[in-house]
Amino acid sequence: MVTHHYRTVPLTLKVRRLLQVRRRRWLPTVAALAMGTSGCGDSTSATEGRPAERMYPAVRDLPEKVSPHGVISVGNPNAPTTIRIYEDPAVGASRALVSKDLQPDLRDLMLEGEVRTEYVLFSFVDVETGGSAKAINALRAAFTHQQFAEYHEHVFKHYPEHLEDGYTDTYLIQLAGKIPALQKDNFKEAVVNMRYWQFMNIAHQTYTGAGEPGVPTIEIDGETLSSGDHLAILGEGKLRAYLDTRQ
Repeated sequence: MVTHHYRTVPLTLKVRRLLQVRRRRWLPTVAALAMGTSGCGDSTSATEGRPAERMYPAVRDLPEKVSPHGVISVGNPNAPTTIRIYEDPAVGASRALVSKDLQPDLRDLMLEGEVRTEYVLFSFVDVETGGSAKAINALRAAFTHQQFAEYHEHVFKHYPEHLEDGYTDTYLIQLAGKIPALQKDNFKEAVVNMRYWQFMNIAHQTYTGAGEPGVPTIEIDGETLSSGDHLAILGEGKLRAYLDTRQ
């Protein structure tokens, strides 16, 4: 049996959520989403040729913050919905979730300002397996340059299956090659020197305090999804449809 954890949502947030639903004049179809949700570029959810209204032009423009508990949040600070994901970049199920199963919908909803995503990154497998700790350190280094979200997509989408050691320093720096803000010596030095060990220790404490959930685990507004609900949000259009049923 899966234990659900609930967090009280302020009344003002509920009102905001209801108002946002009423302002929607249409719901995107799977076909509409499929027209533009691949990769890290722009995507369109539209009917009658009209794109969804966006608060942020692109992933690189999303606001990013890190909490004292090692949780990195991405998106509108006042978003009506908060999604928290516990993940390990070296675990295949985590990478599949981010790169294809959930990410297209999640990206669109963040760009529209409707969802804020919180990431709890930790090494679920042995730190010597798959370069997990190296990848988390590099992601934290990208946050320093406010490029966590875009780099996160690259890291999770391009796991180096051809490398015996998984994520290496050289490969992680190479993945940053398409992000201009990460072409700086201090980013490369942070990757090579594992500058953010302390951040990883704090994030792992947050993971432990949450009961050491499996990876990936998803919470929506403080509620841990059951296995059935987890499956219900995977696939194009499904996360948006699922959130609409919660209104």
